[in-house]
Amino acid sequence: MALGLALCSLAAQGYEESTHRFLTETAASRSAVSTALQDMGLNLNSQFPNSGGSPRTVVRLFSDGAEFEDSTFPTIRPLRHFYNPVSGQGLLGLFMSSPDWALAAPGTVSAQEFSYWNARQSLFAALTEPTEVARKAAFGRTFETLGHVVHHLQDMAQPQHVRNDPHCNWFPCGLVGSGPSRYETFTKSLGSNLPTDPPIYDIVSPTFTSTFNSPRRLWHTETGQNSPAAGKGIAEFTNRNFVSYGTNFDRPGLFPSPVPNKIDPNVDIQALCQNAAWCSSLHGTMTFYGNTVKDKFLGSDADTDNPRASTFSTFDQDLINRGGTPKFSLNRFNFQAAHSFLIPRAVAYSAGMINYFFRGKIDLVPDDTNPGTFLIKNLGSESMTGDFALYYDSDAGAVNNRTLFVDFGTISIAANDKQNIGAIPPDPINPAPKNPGEYMLVFKGNMGAETTADFGAVVGKSITLHKWTIVELPPAGSVFNFGSVARAINNNGQVVGYFTDGNDFAFGRGAELWSSSGVRQDIVSSDPNFPSKSALGINDLGQVVGRTFGPSGPATFLWSSQSGFQIFLDFNAVTMIGINNSGQVVGTYLGNSERAFIWSSASGMQDLGILQQNVPFAQAFGVNNNGQVVGVSGISPDPQTVMYRAFLWSGGIQDLGTLPGWSNSAAYGINGSGQVVGTSFNTGAPGSAAFGDDLFVGSISDGHAFLWSGGMQDLGTLPGQVQSAAYGINKNGQVVDESGGHAFLWSSRSGIQDLGLIPEVVAAGWSALSSARAINNVGQIAGWGIRNGQLRGFLLTPSRRSLP
Repeated sequence: MALGLALCSLAAQGYEESTHRFLTETAASRSAVSTALQDMGLNLNSQFPNSGGSPRTVVRLFSDGAEFEDSTFPTIRPLRHFYNPVSGQGLLGLFMSSPDWALAAPGTVSAQEFSYWNARQSLFAALTEPTEVARKAAFGRTFETLGHVVHHLQDMAQPQHVRNDPHCNWFPCGLVGSGPSRYETFTKSLGSNLPTDPPIYDIVSPTFTSTFNSPRRLWHTETGQNSPAAGKGIAEFTNRNFVSYGTNFDRPGLFPSPVPNKIDPNVDIQALCQNAAWCSSLHGTMTFYGNTVKDKFLGSDADTDNPRASTFSTFDQDLINRGGTPKFSLNRFNFQAAHSFLIPRAVAYSAGMINYFFRGKIDLVPDDTNPGTFLIKNLGSESMTGDFALYYDSDAGAVNNRTLFVDFGTISIAANDKQNIGAIPPDPINPAPKNPGEYMLVFKGNMGAETTADFGAVVGKSITLHKWTIVELPPAGSVFNFGSVARAINNNGQVVGYFTDGNDFAFGRGAELWSSSGVRQDIVSSDPNFPSKSALGINDLGQVVGRTFGPSGPATFLWSSQSGFQIFLDFNAVTMIGINNSGQVVGTYLGNSERAFIWSSASGMQDLGILQQNVPFAQAFGVNNNGQVVGVSGISPDPQTVMYRAFLWSGGIQDLGTLPGWSNSAAYGINGSGQVVGTSFNTGAPGSAAFGDDLFVGSISDGHAFLWSGGMQDLGTLPGQVQSAAYGINKNGQVVDESGGHAFLWSSRSGIQDLGLIPEVVAAGWSALSSARAINNVGQIAGWGIRNGQLRGFLLTPSRRSLP
C-alpha cells in the first residue's frame, strides 16, 4: 500500500504549475533581484536561454524553473516535495525531504541538478566562463534553478506537503485510495486572484534577514517536536496551524497541532456563497471549526483566529463518499480561509530566498587615503573569506572571451569592512580589453552560513576600475616656458583655450583648438594686424570665438575649419565670450561703460541692458542654445556703494539675488534647462574689460559657488577651503570650477569632489588641477592645472558608467 501511494505520488505537485508561476513572478517582483542584476551589469529585461534553449527574461526564468520542478521525467521530482518538520522526514519516510533535495551539494544526489548549490555553481560560471555563449547559458541556469528552489518553499505553504499527506492527480491513484488534492485544484481555479496582499513580512529588515540567515532556516529553524511548536520556517508555520485532507481534526494523534478552539455553527450556505453561480442551488447550513494561527516569527501579538479551518457538515462531498458518517472535512471555504494566511507567506519566503541568494555586496574603489591604491569593500552584514579576482572581456569579436586579469588570492573581510589590495596593474594588452577599464569582480568562498563545503557563496560586481582618463593639452612653441589653458569644451570633446608664458595669463599668446585625444591645432589669422590671442568659446558645430588685438585695440574673432579666421566685432568687445549652436555670441563691450551684449550674424549686436539705470555696468559670460544669457550687473543701494548681482537674460534682464549672508553675486554658466551657476561673495570687484581681465580672477577672496534653479543653492566648498566659484554646468546638472585653487566637480548625487585627488589624475603626474572651467553633456571636463611643474590645460573624461 505504501509503495502504491509512493508511485502514485508522481503527480503530487503541490500547487499546480500555473499557481507556481504566479507565486514566483510575484515573489521576484517583491525581491531585491533588480539591484543584484544592476551590480552585475544586467537588468530585469536581460534575456538568457532556459534549459530548453528558449530565450527568457530573468523573471520568466524564475517561473520556468518553478514549473519545471514538477517534471516527472526522467526523475519523479514531486516525490521530494514533502517535509514533515516533526519527524524531519520526506514522503512516507521513503524519499528525500524537500530541504535535503533542494539544498543538495552539486554531485551528491543522483539526478538532482537544480539545487540551491547548483544555482551557486551556475552563477560562478556565468561570471567567469570564457565565452559569452557559455556565460549566458549559465545565467539562464542560475535563475531557472532558483525557480526550482523557491518552488519547494511554496509547496511548504500547502498543508498536505508538510504533514506528508499523499495525494495524486493520476487516475490509477484512486485504486490505492489516494485522490487528487482538492486544495490545489481550487487554488489553481483562482488564477491570479490569489490573496498575495498585504505583504506579511518586511523581508529586508534585519530581523528577517538575521532570523533566516541560512537557506535551510527558511524551511525550519528548529528540529523535532520543538520544530512546529516554536519554529519560524514556512514548513513549521504551515504544519503547526493547518490541517489537511488526511490529517484533519478527527485524527488528533498524528500531529500535536493545530487544536480546534473555535466553533461557528449553523452558517447559512447562501450567506457564504454571496450569489456565486457555482453554489446558487445549494441550501442548508454548515458548522465550521477554527483554531488560533500562531506565527512564531511575528510573535504572540500577531496571533490570529482562523474561524474556518475545517468543516463538520453533510454538505461536504467527503462525507458523502464515506457513507454520510459525520466527519471533519475540507471544502473551498476552508481553502479560501487558509489562502489568506498561506499565499502571502509563500510569496514572502520565496522572495526571501531570492534575496538571500543575492545578498552579497562587494565593490572595488580607490583608497582616498592612499592615492594610487584600491580597496575591496564588503558591503554586506556577514564576513567574507575567499578568493577575490578580476576578470575582463577581451576584444575578440563575437566570441568575447572573458579572461582572468588579477587573482587577489584568499582575503578575509569583516562585515561592512574593507581591505586595501594595493595598486592595480595597467589595463592588459594581450589580449586587449573590449572596454578598457571595465572589469568583473568575483568572490567565491565562505560568507555567513555558506561555505565551500557545499560550493561556497558567489558574488559578482561589474566595476569600472579606471573611472577617469586625463589628457594633457600641450601648448605651442618652445621659445618661452609656455603653459596652456583650456577654457571651453563642446559636446564632441573639442577644447579651446590658449598658450601663455604665465606672465600674461589673461590675454594669452595664441589661440588653440585641441581634439579629445589632445592633438593641438593653432588658430591663426592670415591678417598680421590681428594676431590671434585667446580662444574662449566653442559650439557643437566647431565654431570658435575668441579675443584678439588690432590696430584700434581689442577685437573679437570667429573661426571655423570651413570659414577660417574672421574679425566680426572690430572695436572694444573684449572678454569672457561664449557661443551657442545657433551662432549667437555673448560677451562684454567697452563704450562709456562696460555693457553685456548678444550678437548673431542675422541680427547684429544687441545690448542686454542693466539691472539699475544709475549703475551702467554689465558683463555677459554664458549663453545656452535657447538664447538665454547669464552674467553680472551692478546695483547701487546708495550713492557711495556699488554692488554686483548675477543676472539671467531671456528677452529681459532678471536679478538672481545672492546666497544668504553674501552681498554680491555673479553668474557664469547656464545649461539648456535654464539652471545657472556662479558665485556669491562679499569681497571683490570685476576686472577691467578694457584689459581683458576675467571677472574676479585673482580678486575674489571669499564667496561660495551657487546653483540657481528658481532659487539659489549653496554648493559649499571643498574640505579645508573657504571659497568656491562655479563656471560650468551640463544638462545633467553637474557643476565645475574651483574651490581654494582646487578644481572640483559637484553633482546632487555625489556632492563636491576634488578632481585633483582622482587616482588616475595623481598617477598621470598631475600635482594639482587648479580650475575646471567647462563641462559638456558627456561629463568631460576642461580646465588647467600643474603637471611636472608646468601650467597645462587638461581634458578629463569619465568612463561610461561613472556618468549620472
